[in-house]
Amino acid sequence: MLYITHDQREAMALGDRMAVLNAGRLEQIDSPERLFSRPLTSFVARFVGGAAIFDGTPAVEDGQWWLVAAGGHRLPGTWRELPATVPHAAELAIAPEDVRLEPPSGRSPPWAIEATVVSTVFGGETSTTHVSLPNGLRLMARGPQRSRFSNGEAASWCRGDPVAAILFPR
Repeated sequence: MLYITHDQREAMALGDRMAVLNAGRLEQIDSPERLFSRPLTSFVARFVGGAAIFDGTPAVEDGQWWLVAAGGHRLPGTWRELPATVPHAAELAIAPEDVRLEPPSGRSPPWAIEATVVSTVFGGETSTTHVSLPNGLRLMARGPQRSRFSNGEAASWCRGDPVAAILFPR
């Protein structure tokens, strides 16, 4: 049976396989779980998982891949599939569930980015915190705990697991 809907929650709940289209072009066909956790393109990561997308230049250092984004921020990431040649430009996708916010401290990892809390939405089991980064981009952090941050407060965006951020060639 083929069921067409624009309601993602409904599609994920009912579907065994889903197709994601972008301007009439097929981006990915997969199970709802794989679309969410293993997107093949940055469009699917943003559309299905709500990922924030950063543009920049990929670089490798001591076996760790980085995206050098606007403002010189270095963000660790992992290629879903390592390209045959390193592209000049790439995108890094990070899902809200993989974003960790901490109070600013002098011991931040080298890739921590200072941010300003814009809003926090308490949703029962999870809270969603929206932050603004120095380059003007917005980022969401979603987690099971109540937010420790107030609107306008400073926070550091940092992650411990570079596998959670996916690099895509542009």
